[in-house]
Amino acid sequence: MAAANPFLSLFVSPEAAQRSSDSRERDAQEFSDLLMRIFLFSASSPGSEETVVGRRPKFVVLLPQLSRDEQRSGKSGELDVENYVQGLMERLQMSSLDTNLHCNPGGLDKGLFSREKATMPTGVVFLAHCFARASMEPTDSKRVSDWKHQAIQQCKTKISELACPLICTSHSMALLQSRAQTTSPFTDLLFQSLSGSSPIPMEFFTKIADAQVENSTALKTIFDPALKKLFDGCQSLTLSSPDLGLYFSVLEFYSSHPTLAKVLVNSPYWLPGARAGNFFETHTLIGRLLKPSTLPPSPLLPSEHFSHTHDLYQTEVNTTTASLQIQLEGVTERAHKVFDGLLRSSPESRKALISWLVECFEKNQDRAKMMSRFTARGGLFDHSRFCSDGFFLNLSWTLLRLCAPFMSGRKTLLQGIDPSYCSAPKEEVKTVDSGGPLVDFSGETKLVPSSRESDSESNTAPQAPFNFVTHCFFLTHRCLILGMTQVLHRFEDIMRAYGRVFEMMQSAREGGGNLFQQARLRFRLLQSQVLGLKAHAMHPQLLDLCLSLYTTTAQWLVQLVARGSRDSQVMSPDLSTLFPLPEKSPVQLEMIPECLVENMADYAMFLKQTQSDTLANNSHNMHHLITFVTVFMGSPQLIHNPHIRARLSQLLSLMMPREDTPTGLIPAENQKALFESHLLASSHLIEALMTIFVDIEFTGESMEFEDKFQYRIPMYQILEFLWKLPSYRPSILTLSQQAVQSAVFLETPIFLRFINMMINDATVQLDEGLENLAQIKKIEDVKESEEWQSFNDEQKKEHQQKLTEATMLAKNRNLLASKTVHALEFISADLTKPFVIPTMLDRMVAMLNYILDKLVGPKNKELKVKNASKYHFDPKSLVSGIISIYLHLGREECFCEALPRDGRSFSMDLFSQTLRVLRILGKPPEMLAELQTLAERVRLCQQRLEEEKQAFEEAPEEFLDPLTCEIMSDPVILPTSGKTMDRANVIRHLLSDQCDPFNREPLTADMLRPDAELKQKIHEWKTQILMQSSKTF
Repeated sequence: MAAANPFLSLFVSPEAAQRSSDSRERDAQEFSDLLMRIFLFSASSPGSEETVVGRRPKFVVLLPQLSRDEQRSGKSGELDVENYVQGLMERLQMSSLDTNLHCNPGGLDKGLFSREKATMPTGVVFLAHCFARASMEPTDSKRVSDWKHQAIQQCKTKISELACPLICTSHSMALLQSRAQTTSPFTDLLFQSLSGSSPIPMEFFTKIADAQVENSTALKTIFDPALKKLFDGCQSLTLSSPDLGLYFSVLEFYSSHPTLAKVLVNSPYWLPGARAGNFFETHTLIGRLLKPSTLPPSPLLPSEHFSHTHDLYQTEVNTTTASLQIQLEGVTERAHKVFDGLLRSSPESRKALISWLVECFEKNQDRAKMMSRFTARGGLFDHSRFCSDGFFLNLSWTLLRLCAPFMSGRKTLLQGIDPSYCSAPKEEVKTVDSGGPLVDFSGETKLVPSSRESDSESNTAPQAPFNFVTHCFFLTHRCLILGMTQVLHRFEDIMRAYGRVFEMMQSAREGGGNLFQQARLRFRLLQSQVLGLKAHAMHPQLLDLCLSLYTTTAQWLVQLVARGSRDSQVMSPDLSTLFPLPEKSPVQLEMIPECLVENMADYAMFLKQTQSDTLANNSHNMHHLITFVTVFMGSPQLIHNPHIRARLSQLLSLMMPREDTPTGLIPAENQKALFESHLLASSHLIEALMTIFVDIEFTGESMEFEDKFQYRIPMYQILEFLWKLPSYRPSILTLSQQAVQSAVFLETPIFLRFINMMINDATVQLDEGLENLAQIKKIEDVKESEEWQSFNDEQKKEHQQKLTEATMLAKNRNLLASKTVHALEFISADLTKPFVIPTMLDRMVAMLNYILDKLVGPKNKELKVKNASKYHFDPKSLVSGIISIYLHLGREECFCEALPRDGRSFSMDLFSQTLRVLRILGKPPEMLAELQTLAERVRLCQQRLEEEKQAFEEAPEEFLDPLTCEIMSDPVILPTSGKTMDRANVIRHLLSDQCDPFNREPLTADMLRPDAELKQKIHEWKTQILMQSSKTF
């Protein structure tokens, strides 16, 4: 009779006690089966009657020693929590596996339960597969008991603990045997798991890392070999490399785990010593993975992806480009995951990434120098010493992705960008912030020079520690300076060379020979480079992200001004109180490098030249750019450098209609709405435009015509667009009224100075353009004469050089002059008063008469060159524009009186010559009749003028202006020299030169003192003379 169970009294009935006993037996059996499924070994040979079909593996290894121990202790031989570790240790030491293999016919035999897996050699690979089988066990179902879940986790932990010494032992044995361990089973498993070719879950590797978190030596021993394999494998990585995705998966795995991220940033493949610029691309893991690009490897080589494009149709080129752009997007998406993982894993890995970026930028800072663009034209710059364009584009793209949260309009993040980051002295950039070194902006010119004597007074000292948003913002800007901006400059240079070589090839095609072959080879090289550059630098996503950052920067800078004027640290969407702007710049602007704004303008020009769709896709963000330009362009207290402010007009011109089409880079329906709905711009943008138009003439330095040309052309385009918008009309009228009432203002109104500059441009630029046309005409005549045949090669070359130079000068001067005349035409159509006030009247008249005489006078035959449009010379349009201005201003009687006073160019013959030309041009009869009426009025005025001139020719010398020798109408005393001049003449002088014309002392309009006594004397004398003349008549 069986002994009584001492626990039966705890149960309600014997049946309940029996059920509990049966449950424990089933749990024990299930636990044994679980261990058997995980480890594929057993302590006994299970018979068929014990088999639970489908729940035990078909193949298991019998463990002799464990079986004997179980028999001696009188146990059943089932695996349990007390003996499975002993069994695992025995299994790891066994060598004769096949001889101890037992087959259970009805068990599991697929995949991880196959015969090969059961007899797998001992070591880390076996443990990894045990871990995989443990991971296959269901744990998330409600029907899985807690003990089973705990048992599985315990098995995983024990497997991880045993795997670590096995890996370290393997490494030590390799060292003892003096052989390099190029790889290891563990490393191979890691790569296979990440590639998807192995069933081993990534949890196996992370548990091993977690098990050794306190043992840095073991971590290095276990995980450094995988980094070495990765480093060696991606040495020559390209977009077409089959393992590109795998390599990124490895790096993503390391960067996303705190312990492994620490291993990564402390490995010899992170930031080795003896670092040069290109070292970051060639000798670091991140650099090698960021290298793949479509750009040519050097300025002298083609893009490897477009080396035979001359044999392809355009559709094939487009398909290739689209495919490559998908791969490029994938590279930066994966790189962003790596960076994001490092930033989130731990403060140590975050600091390491920031340090890597800062040092990379420091070692490659010479890329930003102007001479870096001229390698192909003289070898002045060795690009091989620095990271490649493709590397920097990928790095820029990756950092831009990191900026996405605060570029999305989240004002709380934008407010966190600290401008004092840029104020750290050079010697402190690596130590001032415990969170990582700073980019060194100490050598950069700031938006506003400091007017304070010390940092304590100006409060510009760096306010460390800085948040990551600040680090990310300025790191990205520095990367764009070294990367995107330089690539855009090189793209511009290559496109110029592309055009020149194409013309050369076309010219040499007929002759053939070596010259044509050389030109064709050069053309194909440039064609390959252009396609490579377009595929990478013009990727839509990269362009969108760049524009978003610059838009965010513009928004941030405006908010700095708004916060400074309100003495507030909080960003506000309400900018209605921003104007009038503070006379003194906010201190924050003394910290910010002007290159941030300059790069914005560079990028704008690139978008305009390439006609990118980027603006159309982001037109909803253009409001911020318009606000930025409105605030900063006309404000020297916010941006000291007038050239930087002038470049903002190029930024604004992006949103204007194109000349060759009625629309621009933004859909036509959005263009007007964008500007008409902008309240700040409608009130202040035109004044800002006129201010910078004037300011670039007074930079205190000699300004090249090319600078003036690239600034003024977009300014005229913007002005004409805004002039037509009704919402801008009130501000235009206000500016006009200020100009007309200039005598009551202490400073010369900006509209008056603006008109003065336009008169200068129209006169000087057209004069120089016409002179060069005359030079071209002479050279063309010489080339068609018999004399040309007698010239030697040197003489012909000299004439050709002169022709090329004259052509370039004529084209640019004529274009700017024609734009200026057109602007005067549409302005004078609406506003005449500012042009006919005493200060401006004589200058305006002199300019119109001079240009008209050049165009229709007796010497106009000198301007008849072949293909005049090639030189942007359109005499028909110029004559028509000038006559329109005459007719507009002719509505004012004082204009008619002033025309004959111009003794330099005016004659009544001008009208008859002009009428003849207008008839030839087929102008409408209404214009001809209006001009004839004007001529008659001028004739009468000339008659009166001659009578007055004769009457006043004996005027006392004290009544005469010392510069013009004409009778003064409003004499004023110049306090700096004591001289007396007519107010109109001195104001006209001050428009261009703020100095006393007699001693060069500073002079402004408010310093002039009216000479009332002399004015009365002149008035009385003129009255007396006229009365005497009347009596005589």
